[in-house]
Amino acid sequence: MLEERLHGRLPWPGRDLVHTQVFVEKQVAVELASIPDPDLVSLPEVHTGDVGLGNPFKVACESIEAVHVLHHGELLFGCDNNFPNKGRNPGLADDTEFIVVEAPGLDNGH
Repeated sequence: MLEERLHGRLPWPGRDLVHTQVFVEKQVAVELASIPDPDLVSLPEVHTGDVGLGNPFKVACESIEAVHVLHHGELLFGCDNNFPNKGRNPGLADDTEFIVVEAPGLDNGH
């Protein structure tokens, strides 16, 4: 069936919407460079020289690999650092990080 769709023999779902103008409002849910951490749950540092810890906490990875909605406005961000980069600690290759962040504006009761 996929091959038939790729060759135009079957319509794609929503294909007739391709030329419809749709506008989506962009809204920041979480500022990953400045996450409030008033309880200092990001401390203590794991390695001497770690940066971006404390209040505010800063996500220091080069890219977010995964985002998962947990519940009631909580998001899980995964930074899988396959290639050594120096975001969290200038002297060490980064570890993989999983970060849970509260984003109250996303709370839809699910």
